[in-house]
Amino acid sequence: MAAMLWLLRLVPGAALFALSVLAPAQTFDFDRDEVGSTPAGWFLPVPGTEFTVQADGDGPGRCARLHRGAGAAPVRNAMRTFEVAAHRGEQVTLRARVRVGKGGRAQVWLRVDRPGEQMGFFDNMQDRPITTTDWQDVEITGLVATDAERIALGVLLLAGDDAWIDDLRLEYAAAAAGAAPQPAAPLSPRGLDNVAAFARLVGYVRHFHPSDAAAAVDWERFACDGMRDVEQSADAAALAADLQRRFAAVAPTMRVVPTEGAPEEPRLEVPNGGARGLQCVAWVHDGVGLGEPSIYKSKRVFRSMSRRGELPDPSRPLRIDLDGGVTCLLPVALFARGGSTLPPSAAPDLPPRPRYGGEDRATRLAGVALAWNVFEHFYPYFDVVGGDWHATLRTALAAAATDPDERAYLHTMQRLVADLHDGHGNVSWLLDTHQASLPVAVGWIEEQLVVTAVSAGAAGRVAVGDVITDIDGAPAADVFAATMALQSGATDGWRRYRAEHALTLGEAEREVRLGLRRGDAPRQEVALRRAFGAAATPPRPEPIAELEPGIWYLDVDRATDATFTAALPQFEKAKAIVVDFRGYPRGMSPQTLFGHFLTETARSARWCVPHVLLPDRRGMQCPEVGRWTLRPQRPHLDARLVFVTHAGAISYAESCLGIVEHYHLGEIVGERSAGTNGNVNPFSVPGKLTISWTGMRVLKHDGSQHHGVGIAPTVPVSRTVVGVRAGRDELLQKAVEVARGDK
Repeated sequence: MAAMLWLLRLVPGAALFALSVLAPAQTFDFDRDEVGSTPAGWFLPVPGTEFTVQADGDGPGRCARLHRGAGAAPVRNAMRTFEVAAHRGEQVTLRARVRVGKGGRAQVWLRVDRPGEQMGFFDNMQDRPITTTDWQDVEITGLVATDAERIALGVLLLAGDDAWIDDLRLEYAAAAAGAAPQPAAPLSPRGLDNVAAFARLVGYVRHFHPSDAAAAVDWERFACDGMRDVEQSADAAALAADLQRRFAAVAPTMRVVPTEGAPEEPRLEVPNGGARGLQCVAWVHDGVGLGEPSIYKSKRVFRSMSRRGELPDPSRPLRIDLDGGVTCLLPVALFARGGSTLPPSAAPDLPPRPRYGGEDRATRLAGVALAWNVFEHFYPYFDVVGGDWHATLRTALAAAATDPDERAYLHTMQRLVADLHDGHGNVSWLLDTHQASLPVAVGWIEEQLVVTAVSAGAAGRVAVGDVITDIDGAPAADVFAATMALQSGATDGWRRYRAEHALTLGEAEREVRLGLRRGDAPRQEVALRRAFGAAATPPRPEPIAELEPGIWYLDVDRATDATFTAALPQFEKAKAIVVDFRGYPRGMSPQTLFGHFLTETARSARWCVPHVLLPDRRGMQCPEVGRWTLRPQRPHLDARLVFVTHAGAISYAESCLGIVEHYHLGEIVGERSAGTNGNVNPFSVPGKLTISWTGMRVLKHDGSQHHGVGIAPTVPVSRTVVGVRAGRDELLQKAVEVARGDK
């Protein structure tokens, strides 16, 4: 993410002046550039990237080809800048034609640069990438800030080796009414009721009303547009009328009425034409499909009325009471003929407005609404974690309305996701500059914030075991608690683990003042700076090592199938093997790891994907969709096995540890694991935020709860301040004692 961000920020000053900064060009199509050359005025931030002019293969003209070239950088970028002072306050539109090679992914981007390296409008088509080998027309529309200095634009290559771009045009026009970002302002009590009702109704219609129009509408734009003025409705009658008008095109059979007097059991009549050829259509969700290919799917299913099976009855809409004294009568199945819903519907034309980031109030409110609804209808653990999710919606909407900037919006969304108590729950911001690290690692140990590792940037000034008393003048305990509040987790241990890492992150080169206490010595203060690549990590043995005669060590975080297999001759001679699961076994397959430990065929935990037909998780079923089957293989390792874990072991690591637990493969030393397992299901919301969460329910081998429970150690051990100060890895030390038989 840091590399992507760097590619899209301002070019460093020295390089910027080397560019040919031109007056705004209405059209640049590469036809005047020499074939084989880099087009004039373009800059390539990543060394090795190639950007050259060639025949476009689609007529007599020329285009430009962005080629991955040499080097390992995953993202390639070609960009240029234009002075834009003459167009301040205007609307700008970038149009282009783009295509990619096989397996490619490209994104065109447009950015407005303001004084002091501040960013104005920005859109990089993250939610609508180019993946086709055919030419595709793309368009980005934004507002030029009133203090804008430059416009930067370019094309990103994120997958594959090649992308082609042609016919770029920058067009300016007077800003349309309502085009400017909406400023922050608090919601009145009535306004909060209104936007909460709209937010919930967006989710009901988007995910469960199966009309052709609802399936085709741009829900991000629809939500952003509605959030601009829905709060103005004066009472329940006005709100019902406003919502009915807004949703009429996408949900023509839905009705929104004041709750007082709403029918208890609404009915829909069979459409004209009789029953012949009549179909039923409804959404069927296995998990929820959110755009990216995954195991989670959402599909509108058409069946004949006589064989509709599990599909809801289209003549019986649901009655759902919303906020603000209004009720929706929502059909979650519709009548259809010939694969088209009745009555016919088409997605409405929405007002053209820029796609803003978190600087726009309506965008923030829409982001809250769209994210909240995904979890409201599809998160599989509310029965485990409890809480008042409706109250979370209202709290988040109220906060988003007054958030002063993008970072405050990020924190609002992080607090919303934290209420899921999901270890996979995470919110990241595409433009986040706070990813540089302090040159120390910290741990919350015995109710104190303790330095656990030191890198070169702090050597000689900070020592392992120092207690941090304050950070920039604020008590360290308060700073850590505020950081914890932004972390989502099923266990306090995982939230602590995440907060320990997050606390060291921030803006590069910013000075941070730490108050330190070393033993009984007086408090001292040091000033450290964050930097990319500065992170410190506590030392560990080599990934595969002999710790003492006959006792071998395997770190699944750094070992691979190949290195493990190569070490089998040594492991065959071992008296004991300590397997360190304080990490993520990304390079090891479970069959390779466990095949040599097993004497019988083993299965993994139970993975269950929610099957959803109705909103609010009504009748949600979670059928089992698969398990690992692991078989013994030679050579069998007869060594005593000891497994080390801590609160940071999550997901795949817990799948592995669950096998250890169920089949009693050895002692488990350390701390309880994170208590979160299952495939994530990431999605994006307005404001350039990406949200991760757990999309399935995972149960232990015996069908009991895993979420929030995790894998408990058979030999509990935690770090101590004294042990850290002495340089001891207390969890590994205890594991070696157990391996010796000294438990």
